[in-house]
Amino acid sequence: MFNENVKLLGRTIIKRDKLYIRDSYSGISFYCKGGVKLTITPDSEANKDSCPYVGVVIDDDLAGVTKIAITKKLKDFSIFKNDGNLHKIDVVKLTEEQYGNICLSDLCFEDEASVRRPETADKRILFIGDSITAGYGVNGIDGEGDFTTFEENVLGSAAIFTAKKIGAEAFVFAISGDGIISRWIEPDVDEPDKNGLIPDIFPFEEDVFPVPDYIVINLGTNDTSYIKGIEERKVLFKNEYKKFIIRLRKLYSEAKLFIAYGVMDTELISVIEELVKEYKKQSGDKHIAFVELEKQKAVEGIGADGHPSIAVNKRVADSIVKVIIENIQ
Repeated sequence: MFNENVKLLGRTIIKRDKLYIRDSYSGISFYCKGGVKLTITPDSEANKDSCPYVGVVIDDDLAGVTKIAITKKLKDFSIFKNDGNLHKIDVVKLTEEQYGNICLSDLCFEDEASVRRPETADKRILFIGDSITAGYGVNGIDGEGDFTTFEENVLGSAAIFTAKKIGAEAFVFAISGDGIISRWIEPDVDEPDKNGLIPDIFPFEEDVFPVPDYIVINLGTNDTSYIKGIEERKVLFKNEYKKFIIRLRKLYSEAKLFIAYGVMDTELISVIEELVKEYKKQSGDKHIAFVELEKQKAVEGIGADGHPSIAVNKRVADSIVKVIIENIQ
């Protein structure tokens, strides 16, 4: 089924002719003529507000993505109808792992002989982050309304815009609400939520991402809900973040590392900038840089639940790309 003419995107697992995909922006890519069908199966059934979503992208048109709600098994589902022309087709998971996983199977081409594998870029870029990286709320309007998985779309995130701009293969590991020392907590709560913090679950011991040339980390926004400006907690955050960077370096020793922060709040800018400087001085690591992100403005448009809109994500991508280019050597 998933032969050499079909390119795999992201971190994927094939078992018994089924492709299991979990992370945002994982899936398949190919060129073909004619119609295409496949079966999409979720881990469990769910309604449209909480189910995983798949996106079908034709000829790299990210703005024209077709979103498919995977509320239940879709057998022999038509993702493209024959128009007689050759097209590049991507089928990618738009939502993150914590909102449900899916598998793809029974991929069927109307014109099997026309199927071609897209080229693979020379560079790889790995994004590690929270809801901002996952594209949480990018399809929302005016910063209002409760979040639904329909409003999450990694194709509208700065991660994918950045990868496209520098011509690199994108890998995304993002968990909304997560952080370094605490997940997001309510304002009246004063105890950290340490359930599944990113430094506790990543890097993985066995199922690792392909070795990246660049790593972009955007964490800290959720930690501020616990830190609440308290100096002692800022110090803890800085020390734990530094430990996380050291562990990453053991796995990805040659990657250029970019630590980004600032688009939703600015409370930890000086803390994160300082920790990068300290780490560079202590380790001698010349391939790490801080990326300060300008805080979003209402005039740019705000996505669902106060999260960055697509316009903000495009601007954030420009900021990240600028620093990558400055540190490319």
